[in-house]
Amino acid sequence: MTEDESKQGKGVDSREVHHVPLSDHDRASGIASPEVIAEAVTFLHRDGIVVLDNAIETSHLDALNDLLGPEAEEIAKDPDHHFNFGKETRNMVSNGW
Repeated sequence: MTEDESKQGKGVDSREVHHVPLSDHDRASGIASPEVIAEAVTFLHRDGIVVLDNAIETSHLDALNDLLGPEAEEIAKDPDHHFNFGKETRNMVSNGW
């Protein structure tokens, strides 16, 4: 991933969301190095958000999407369902508000 590709989101005050890359070894072992943890915690405390790149295997995300995607699409069709920050965000309230 290039640096430009890793800088995708914007924070509330228009700062870039910081990305912390995890190595394949860290992901496989489930244990990040103290340096990675320190970097992530620093930006989480400062900005309230941090992205951990490579933290979850894409196959796990694909399985979750396959399982939950159809239900989410049905919920999204409900005109009375509440969306955080407006329907265009597709950020649904999970408790069925």
